[in-house]
Amino acid sequence: MPSEKPVVLILEDEALIAFDIEAALNDGGFNAVVLASCAEGETFLAAARPDAAVLDVSLKDGECSALAKTLVARGVPFVVHTGSDPVAQDDVFSRGIAFGKPSNPGCHRGQLQ
Repeated sequence: MPSEKPVVLILEDEALIAFDIEAALNDGGFNAVVLASCAEGETFLAAARPDAAVLDVSLKDGECSALAKTLVARGVPFVVHTGSDPVAQDDVFSRGIAFGKPSNPGCHRGQLQ
């Protein structure tokens, strides 16, 4: 019986960017879950634990610092994918690997495996 694909939570409110990240992760053998707000992220994390996450700092309903803190507390590795300086927003983002926008999802393959 094949093992279940690792789940990667994508918190991104820009649809085209979310689509690109989702496609790259799905092509890489991951099960990507795309959410666009902190509220959606909180609901997801209340019910599930992803294997990894890709975070944009600013979502539809504000900064996702609390979500990043939850991921750190649960030992979930994450990538910060943002156009701003994430650490200037909250030091918790320094716990992840930072990639600036725009980026080529293909150049980062293997980072989350």
